[in-house]
Amino acid sequence: MTRILLTGGNGQLGFELQRALAVTGETVCLDRSSLDLCDIAAIRQTLDRVQPDIIVNPAAYTAVDKAESDPATAKQVNADAPATMAAWAAEHQALLIHYSIDYVFDGEKDGS
Repeated sequence: MTRILLTGGNGQLGFELQRALAVTGETVCLDRSSLDLCDIAAIRQTLDRVQPDIIVNPAAYTAVDKAESDPATAKQVNADAPATMAAWAAEHQALLIHYSIDYVFDGEKDGS
């Protein structure tokens, strides 16, 4: 049976994905209280414990105004956490499905 790790289970997309993924395999659904995406060690420990075949990551730091005033946290959640998941997936022959929205990263900004 396929084991799926789903982050952001209490978010809008995560809630819908949790319902949809339930029929495809064993789904381990985590929310902010059960997995801190700012804690790289916790992410790796969780992945090592769950041993998912598929990681589905719709979790994101989407509060745009707060992200501008706290770019370090936004980077941890939106860049460092997915990079950690991708590295783990590559090491363990797992699949990573990562979501992003154009409201946060529309690709149109010039400069850094």
